[in-house]
Amino acid sequence: MSSVYAVISGGQLITTDLIMRLKNELKLRVIFSGYGMTETIITHVQVYLLHLFTPEQHDNSLGKPIPYCECKIIDPNSGEIVPHNTEGQICVRSFSVTRQFWNDEEMTRKMIDKNGW
Repeated sequence: MSSVYAVISGGQLITTDLIMRLKNELKLRVIFSGYGMTETIITHVQVYLLHLFTPEQHDNSLGKPIPYCECKIIDPNSGEIVPHNTEGQICVRSFSVTRQFWNDEEMTRKMIDKNGW
């Protein structure tokens, strides 16, 4: 499969074992892993796996926000940002995030706050 240059993965975390198999067996030079929600239109976090992270670092990360995209992790009950290494809800703010839900003002108010999060 010498014609395969890159793999893009999304929808689920890609394991370190699979990364290493792709790198070693297919001799891939580029592996991207992306994370995004339907409302963000495009991925908002991605990892260029072979060059930015060691396999051990990849196991503990979804990646870094793409340019022009802000992310924060909050406590869904309080809305406050949680400390590092604490589970919470991912919030994204970017030009690529939908501004409203089609014909559903109530859902828009419920899901997107006045600051665009």
